[in-house]
Amino acid sequence: MAGFTGILEFMERFPIQKALTNQQLVFRSHTERFWEKATYDEENKTINSVVSVNGQDKPIIITE
Repeated sequence: MAGFTGILEFMERFPIQKALTNQQLVFRSHTERFWEKATYDEENKTINSVVSVNGQDKPIIITE
């Protein structure tokens, strides 16, 4: 574990730690629905989509 100390400290400083360590279940249908409505904004270099959460549409914006 000592060899990973620097990596773990680095990851704690950035939000990517949650993405890499989150064990939440993602269904294939959720992913498919996200990509069905997804668009790429070349100017801002973002992926935009809208998903339904508890019956309400929520915008999702993915950036670098």
